[in-house]
Amino acid sequence: MYAICDVNIKGVLNGTAAALPFLKKSNKSKVVTMSSMAAMYGIAEQAVYSASKFAVRGLTEALNIELETEGIWVCDVMVSYVRTPMILQATHKAKSMSILGVSVEADQVAATVKEALSGRKVHWFVTENSEAFADRLARMSAEARRQTMRKITGFDGAPPVQ
Repeated sequence: MYAICDVNIKGVLNGTAAALPFLKKSNKSKVVTMSSMAAMYGIAEQAVYSASKFAVRGLTEALNIELETEGIWVCDVMVSYVRTPMILQATHKAKSMSILGVSVEADQVAATVKEALSGRKVHWFVTENSEAFADRLARMSAEARRQTMRKITGFDGAPPVQ
C-alpha cells in the first residue's frame, strides 16, 4: 500500500521538483505524468492505487496552471490496464481486469506520451474508447457513475465475466 503511494505520488512530486530548475531554463518545457483511468472514479479492489492516481491527476491539473507562467506545460496520460508482465503476472487480479480485459500495449502508451509532448491538452487518453468512456462518466449523475463502476468492477451482484 505505501509502496504504491511512494511510487505514484512521491515519485511524481520528487521527479518534478528535481527537474523544475532545468525545466524553467528551457523554452516550452513539458512535464508528462502517468495517470490512469482509475483517476476518473474510485476502482473497487484498487482503492489505494486509484487514490494515488487521483493525486497524480490533481497535481497535474494544479501544476498545469501554476507552471504555465514559467513556460512549462504539465499534462498527464490516462490509461487503463496495459499489457505488461506486471499486470499479466500479478498474483491478485482485480475483477475489473477480467471484465474490461487488458488490451492496451506499452507502445500505445509511448506513442501517446510522444503526442502529448507536441500537444496542448491537459489529459491525454491512450485509446478513443477510454476517452469516450471518460466523457460519458463525466456526463452521468453521481449515482449513474457509481452503478456503472459497480458493473465494470464486478460488484453489481453478477458473477464476473470470464
